[in-house]
Amino acid sequence: MNALLSYEQQQKLEQAKMLYESVLQETAAIYPNDKSATMSDPCIPALMLKALIGFEEREVFATIFLDNQNREIKTEKLFFGTINESSVYVREIIKMALLCNAAAIIISHNHPSGMIKPSNADHMITRKISEACCLMDIRLLDHIIVSRQDFYSFVESGDLS
Repeated sequence: MNALLSYEQQQKLEQAKMLYESVLQETAAIYPNDKSATMSDPCIPALMLKALIGFEEREVFATIFLDNQNREIKTEKLFFGTINESSVYVREIIKMALLCNAAAIIISHNHPSGMIKPSNADHMITRKISEACCLMDIRLLDHIIVSRQDFYSFVESGDLS
């Protein structure tokens, strides 16, 4: 396959591989591979989500679905947007949570710009999802915004009680 790539493409591929491996090692050190780890500390899901969507070039909205003891059932990329926005459908998040019998969720999206401060739209969608979760007896544990370098936790910042 390398014969089909130019030298520059091979270099970029090698850099991407090194970056992927370093993120994988960083995440693996904190988030064990056995689904028994709980998501009670925002750093654990934040690192996991940073590896999953933090390097995307457009906004991606993902959700971690958790059991009653805050252990991961599954993580899904649910919505894909543009460079600065993504349409999020509360109904689809709740539907997926019910289908996998989740007792709790952690929602997340990335900011490709690197600016992790939540927008008014981020606060509004968090409120809508929180209200829908309450109606369905699903706990919303956090909304985490990730970028390549950093993350913002609504819970740690006092924006979600």
